[in-house]
Amino acid sequence: MLGRLCASIVYEQYFAKLVTAGAQPLVTWSGAPDLEDLVADAAGALLIGGGDVAPERFGLVAEGSAVDERRDAFETSLVLLAKARGKPVLGVCRGAQVLNVALGGTLRQVDGHVQAGDLGQPAHAVAVVAGTRLAEIAGEPELQVNSSHRWAPDGLGRGLVVSGAAAETIEAVESAGEWWAVGLQWHVELLDDPPSQRVFDAFVAEASTA
Repeated sequence: MLGRLCASIVYEQYFAKLVTAGAQPLVTWSGAPDLEDLVADAAGALLIGGGDVAPERFGLVAEGSAVDERRDAFETSLVLLAKARGKPVLGVCRGAQVLNVALGGTLRQVDGHVQAGDLGQPAHAVAVVAGTRLAEIAGEPELQVNSSHRWAPDGLGRGLVVSGAAAETIEAVESAGEWWAVGLQWHVELLDDPPSQRVFDAFVAEASTA
């Protein structure tokens, strides 16, 4: 009898945007040994989308979808090690949620944030908070984004601030200190517009100096 199987899909668009920004992508997985050596060798960490973070990790009794506890543990350790070593972290969708939870934050369930159409097309606007890294990166006070998430940050993790929101939902978080960390709830890799590419450009630029 087969146990529960979990898989992560790395969209080709992640690689395209990273390479355009001048990076050499390195793919790893939750079973990789020697995480400390991996973080020491890598210039930065990109956390991609996927299943829900296990709700018990942030003190909630609820049922998650496609939960992979080994991946949760791996990516939590990855965030903490990257922070300790001053390596930048970019979290996309689930990755933004992992970033928040790894730093002691919580999530809440949200409705109406899974669009029916093509994720290559925007579904709603995000208001960018002035004075944040995201504002500097985007160069615009409002971004048109896609949407495919059931959870969103609630209580913020240590050292994080809100950098983007849509109505009552937190859509972007980032570190407030010198450590570079940005989490975006939308699938920025699937949007073909200048602000989306600038996110990867900024991440790679920071990684090149880490």
